[in-house]
Amino acid sequence: MPDFVGSGSVLVPPVLPVPPVLPAVVVVLLLFMEQPTASEPLASSACLAKSLRFKRILVGCRKAGRRSAFGLLRVQAKLHQFRRMRPPPESRDSSSAAQPQGVAREPMVRMLLRSPQIWWAFLGLRSNSALTRLMQTAAPVILFDDPVRLPQNSPANTRYFLVCWDGLIDQQPIEDARRALPPDADLIVLVVGDFSSVSNEPAPILRLYPDGELQYRERPRFDLRSAARILFAKIRSVVTPLKNLMQRGSRLQTLRLLFGSPQIVFCGSIGMTPPLIDMLCRRYSVDPALFAGHRFFSTQQSPEDGATSLAVDGPFLADLYDRGQIGQLFFLSVIHLLGREYFVARIRHAGLPLYVNRFAEGSYIDVYSTPFYKQHVFLDFGSVVGSGNYPRIADLTWFGKTFLRIDLEGRLDRLLPLARSAALAALFEAEWNRKSPALLQDMR
Repeated sequence: MPDFVGSGSVLVPPVLPVPPVLPAVVVVLLLFMEQPTASEPLASSACLAKSLRFKRILVGCRKAGRRSAFGLLRVQAKLHQFRRMRPPPESRDSSSAAQPQGVAREPMVRMLLRSPQIWWAFLGLRSNSALTRLMQTAAPVILFDDPVRLPQNSPANTRYFLVCWDGLIDQQPIEDARRALPPDADLIVLVVGDFSSVSNEPAPILRLYPDGELQYRERPRFDLRSAARILFAKIRSVVTPLKNLMQRGSRLQTLRLLFGSPQIVFCGSIGMTPPLIDMLCRRYSVDPALFAGHRFFSTQQSPEDGATSLAVDGPFLADLYDRGQIGQLFFLSVIHLLGREYFVARIRHAGLPLYVNRFAEGSYIDVYSTPFYKQHVFLDFGSVVGSGNYPRIADLTWFGKTFLRIDLEGRLDRLLPLARSAALAALFEAEWNRKSPALLQDMR
């Protein structure tokens, strides 16, 4: 969910094309990994669903010309094996007759989302048991983040879930969704980030990701198109290192990250640069001219530089907030980015091996949404749009990577007085003193 727009952070990295020969090899591996276990009946509905799913994906890949002859033979052999597992008609009739009467079948979830948002929504559904229970009704379920993507005709009892990836600061997204939905449609809002300023009256508001440690125990049912796109996202995750190698100017660094010794890794936005200021101004409707005469666009090279910068930037931002020229979320986002930069400078000063891929500086190397790069320790500073779990944490936990969460404090009543008194550096230094022992231990 990458400082990414639509991920609870800042920007979505560019989506690079997958090499045409690689999906054949990856899908064959996935097919063998998805075989039923000994505790699973060979003729289970899960096997049949996988058979149909892979057959549709195979047809699509044939049309796209992305299958090698060897890959096609292996996939066709596997599909033939699934067909032989299909029970005879009388067996299917007896199994359906054994199902208790009056028990509603769990509906299929249809996700009308872009990539990579569909992957992050999948992780949210797999980890959120309360959300899965809401979907266990006889009504169809649709997830969407843009009303333009809604279908023209849906069953009257459809339950809709609107996903807001960058927090929720007003009712506008809910009102836009209501205008595109039928009257009295059943709408629930799922949010990544803060939504404390919005009332629950127009529609119930929940977090997409649950609080605490994410555990992926839920198994919602998806329609064929959504299931195919999720499978393709898994394929992309496996070939991500090769996509990274295809980028010019980053191949040597990609090889070092892939095969090199452990490092502390962070990819995303830190500090204040003109592109970040412009992005935040657009997001929160702030006049960028307010920052034209203020110089805080340099990178902190040491803790002393960071303390000096924060002593100037903190009072400046607090004054803008006190005069009503910026809002709470803008203020907290800027302080958060400055805190990230202070912490990165502190790590550099301690002499620890560190790799930082800053936003809009060179090629973006995706080290999060892939099972590789596990030897490294990843920094998590939280999301600039609010507290709680968000897509980056979901990626790290899904792929079993080691990461250290840094608490940069997200409460206005705590940060605003410190900014006014130029004491933000003391707050960030105290967090460094708390977390640096764990960081040193992880790097041993």
